[in-house]
Amino acid sequence: MLLATNFDKSFDTVSDCARESQGQHIDGSQAIQRWEIERWENEGGVALAPPENTTNHNTVLCRFSDILTIMNETEDDSSPATAIMTRDARAIQAYGHLIPMPLALCESARQQSVDNLNQLLADTMTLRDMYKKHHWQVLGPMFYQLHLLFDKHYASQAELVDTIAERIMVLGGVSIAMAQDVADNTTIPQPPKDRECPESQLTRLLQAHEITLQAARSMARQAIEMGDDGTDDMLVSDVIRGNELQVWFVSQHLVGAHAHIE
Repeated sequence: MLLATNFDKSFDTVSDCARESQGQHIDGSQAIQRWEIERWENEGGVALAPPENTTNHNTVLCRFSDILTIMNETEDDSSPATAIMTRDARAIQAYGHLIPMPLALCESARQQSVDNLNQLLADTMTLRDMYKKHHWQVLGPMFYQLHLLFDKHYASQAELVDTIAERIMVLGGVSIAMAQDVADNTTIPQPPKDRECPESQLTRLLQAHEITLQAARSMARQAIEMGDDGTDDMLVSDVIRGNELQVWFVSQHLVGAHAHIE
């Protein structure tokens, strides 16, 4: 059955809308032209269909304002509504906790990889941001070349960040994400806020790359021992090879130069 309302009359509530329409039932077996519903919706109305698993096949056509009225009538006036964005967030997965994943990997192997990758993620995010810092602050005769190189390497490190974080989630873990988490977990020394000469910038970047590569190689060996081939492949193919290539580009700017970090 289709319960159709009078198109020329508005109602205060959905209930009134339905009551007024008693006796105006249209048999569901009859062809109901879609344009009637579209006309109603164009005039500010809404077609309310019943749940699919119900035996009541009535469809009610009513105005959107009527739906809001019914919703408001169900609210407890003694307790004002609280905006969702001001409510306390409910964690759906605690940091450090794994959820079951059918990966044919034991939980201890997944946990070890997640812990390792979160450490690597913190270092990679630090290295990424160092490239952006130096991209902004570089100066001197090689400004243009290094300005572009640093930004290109920043983009590549940003892709690695996404790759590592998603691998953590694939393993059933929770990846770190915020700046404070990175600062608390990174093993790369924090560069000064000051603007440094290009030689110092380049040397700091090479130091950060070396720390990252040492960690990645160790993690890759652990992944092999635990049978985590996916993590091992990501570490070798993406992290290690990507960082090695960037080390090559950065180091060639220091040939014959005396670089130091104070």
